[in-house]
Amino acid sequence: MVMFFGLLWILAFLNAQQSFIVMYSGCTYYFDSSKEKDGNATVGAGIKLALVNHAGSIAFGSFIIALVEFIRIVVATIAEQATRASGNNPAVKCLACIANCVMACIEKIVDYI
Repeated sequence: MVMFFGLLWILAFLNAQQSFIVMYSGCTYYFDSSKEKDGNATVGAGIKLALVNHAGSIAFGSFIIALVEFIRIVVATIAEQATRASGNNPAVKCLACIANCVMACIEKIVDYI
């Protein structure tokens, strides 16, 4: 379980770093551009900022995303096991579907924030 959570955290961290670098490069290109010339997209500076200056905040944000994703996976696994154990009980299927939907909604909200 701990290794799986660590994998989720590392993947979320790498995804957040990639997004940060792309956004920084896009911003530097946009704000360096004028009517006369195109700007420069400084990818190297974005990598330096992501790895040196903002690594802690990126790691904290990716930890929260990984935690919510891990809880969603655990809830989905429990819901699947409960559905299998109950046979064709429609009440259990409905509760499992509601639990999966609520966790997916929470994950989307946290990912947006």
